[in-house]
Amino acid sequence: MRTASGTGRTEPALAEDYYTYGVAEINARNVAEARAHLERALQLAPGADHIYYALALAQALGGDLAGAHESMKRAIELDPRNRIMARQDADFAPLANQPPFDMLLYPERKGW
Repeated sequence: MRTASGTGRTEPALAEDYYTYGVAEINARNVAEARAHLERALQLAPGADHIYYALALAQALGGDLAGAHESMKRAIELDPRNRIMARQDADFAPLANQPPFDMLLYPERKGW
């Protein structure tokens, strides 16, 4: 974090700072602010799976299901454990059984 000149406020400087702010905004359900912080975090750390995961949640909460699917898909590509986390995440529960999230979170059901 760095201090904004003349304001005395701290501002994010690193990807993890933006991520932390983004998660805090998700928890406060300030979805637009969360997305802005998380998108900035991804600009600084484009291979960070946990940032894609959080962005997917912010997008889902904001009604951008296509964006949420793409972000979660990328999070799972970067670290397959994100699939298990999303299955257990109460915030993703409403989407877990809806296409296309069902195939993303439960690919083993494909042949059922």
